Amino acid sequence: MSRKLSARIASILLILHGLMEVAGLLAIASPPQTFAQTFENFGGMGKSLIAANMMSVILLGVMWGITRFIAAWGI
Repeated sequence: MSRKLSARIASILLILHGLMEVAGLLAIASPPQTFAQTFENFGGMGKSLIAANMMSVILLGVMWGITRFIAAWGI
């Protein structure tokens, strides 16, 4: 596999992953209790802690998605 082809594949994968993370913006419209009911014990956090921190998690995901777009453009 040539270096140019592997760079294109890497950038496409970064763009796809970035799109998935930016799609988390759709979750802002739903109430945090929806996620708390879905994940009973996620990463050692209880339902109330998940509901309290869901917006932070969504916004961090969006931030990382944007940085993936920037990295794909750089490649």
